[in-house]
Amino acid sequence: MKELSKLNRYLWQYKKELAIGLLFVILSNYFAIRQPKIVRDTLDKATEIIEQYQSGDMPIDPGHVTGTFIGFGIKFLIFALISGVFLFLMRQMIIVASRKIEKQLKDDIYAHLQSLSMSFYRKYGTGDIMARVTEDVANVRMYLGPGIMYTINFASNIVLVLIVMFSVNVKMTFYVLLPMPVLAISIYYVNKLIHDRSTILQEQMSRISTYVQEMYSGIRVIKAFAAERKVIRAFEGQSSEYRNKALALVQVNALFIPLILFLIGLCNLITIYIGGQLYMAGGASAGNIAEFFMYVGRLTWPVAAIGWVTAIIQRAAASQKRINELMDIKPDIVAGQVDPGNGIHSLEFENVSFSYPGAKRKAISGFNLTIRPGQKVGLVGRTGSGKTTLVNLLLRQYDPSNGSIRVNGIDLRQAQLMAFRQMLGVVPQDSFLFSESLYNNVLWGGNGVDSPEKVEEVLQIADLAKDLDGFPKGLHTLLGERGITLSGGQKQRLSIARALYRQPQVLVFDDSFSAVDTNTEAKILEQLNRKKVTTIIVSHRVSTVMNADLIVVLDQGRIIEQGNHKQLLDIGGYYHSLHKKQLLETELSHAKI
Repeated sequence: MKELSKLNRYLWQYKKELAIGLLFVILSNYFAIRQPKIVRDTLDKATEIIEQYQSGDMPIDPGHVTGTFIGFGIKFLIFALISGVFLFLMRQMIIVASRKIEKQLKDDIYAHLQSLSMSFYRKYGTGDIMARVTEDVANVRMYLGPGIMYTINFASNIVLVLIVMFSVNVKMTFYVLLPMPVLAISIYYVNKLIHDRSTILQEQMSRISTYVQEMYSGIRVIKAFAAERKVIRAFEGQSSEYRNKALALVQVNALFIPLILFLIGLCNLITIYIGGQLYMAGGASAGNIAEFFMYVGRLTWPVAAIGWVTAIIQRAAASQKRINELMDIKPDIVAGQVDPGNGIHSLEFENVSFSYPGAKRKAISGFNLTIRPGQKVGLVGRTGSGKTTLVNLLLRQYDPSNGSIRVNGIDLRQAQLMAFRQMLGVVPQDSFLFSESLYNNVLWGGNGVDSPEKVEEVLQIADLAKDLDGFPKGLHTLLGERGITLSGGQKQRLSIARALYRQPQVLVFDDSFSAVDTNTEAKILEQLNRKKVTTIIVSHRVSTVMNADLIVVLDQGRIIEQGNHKQLLDIGGYYHSLHKKQLLETELSHAKI
């Protein structure tokens, strides 16, 4: 229950509903345990009438006898109906409260996930995160709803039944309860097994979720390499592992069944034996024995369901432990409180160095750069030179290990992060698109602003408007997962349109023209050059950055050259050789055509 104690703050919010539910449980059980008394009175009355008939002391009035027993039956049905009504109201209170808590818990987990830094997502797989938000929360909900409901029901039922049983016959009650400690000891030892195996089962479910998510995200690669059989065999292995772990848990739960059947039979035998002795000694009536049979039956359901409720609680505890681990993770990036202002007037990298966790060398080392308003800056360098890392640092996905990044003279770590990011328009390297319409994907960049005219404008700039006729429903064509229905170039151009729709202070292109042909690239850059927007272009192509005001050449996280296109060519260094090589590649490709 240590892990589940984290849910107490949610339960406290619904204390009124839970208290009313508890009252309804007690009332339901109160009217339910009145029914055995009616059975006792009925049997005792029947015995009395039979004895009178046999002795001949009093003539039998059939009408009176029939009316008496009909009265007992009506009373029995009324109590059963009242008990059922309160049971229904109990479910309405407790189960509805559990559903509300489930929704709130999911909202809190989702909001927490949004606040976590990129380092978290490098460590945890998507499938594992999804399993915690869905499967684990569902297990916790079972504890909050059925688990708590039946526990309260069982506890109140047992207390009320025991009070009545002791009031009827202390000796018979004592003997009937003798097998109960055996159950308590058994539960104590089996609980740990259930908890441990539930934890293992949930971890395996996370592995399956992660595997399935990765396989369907990479379905193109799987089909391209004809690897269907390979991934099917791998999934069968994971599925078999889950089955084995689930069976191990079921085997432990199954220990309760024979034990409970044994206890029920033993309790009934004790009731017959002790009740028979008391009846013959005149210490109990036939109605008392029948009444006790019903009380034992009332105890049977709680006892029989203890194993089931225990399994629910243990699985919930295992799931809540995984949720607690997630919720206890603190974001590496904490937003500052200083307002960066309404515009970006300066961006400065001051002696910035950065290393990824576990990396042997620095990704960025001693980087200095000042970007002026309206300036267009190009970042070029070979793969692994630190270009994308600089973009991540600018977006404050990570914080520098040394040095600082300043916006309008304010250290980015002290600035309001949301306000700063809303002034940026970013075209990421992977051109991630959502499974919505093309139009809605553009709107993602607009902070809630819906302007069809603006959408048309940015599509023209991104050179995507001419492709709309090829889509079945034009702008309102639904894209597949991650934009699978689009080509690589179309994805990148749509991402560019999305960034432009925001009307940002600073545009950041992280190798965003790699899938676009040079002619289309030239058209887009020409359109962008007309806009007086501060622009940072990361690329491995010289043609992409050659018109930039400042070109920074990186190698192993350091600046090795910087200047405009002409200045860098005159230096005759890395940039010059890269330009010469790419010119040769272009000439060769044209010669082949």
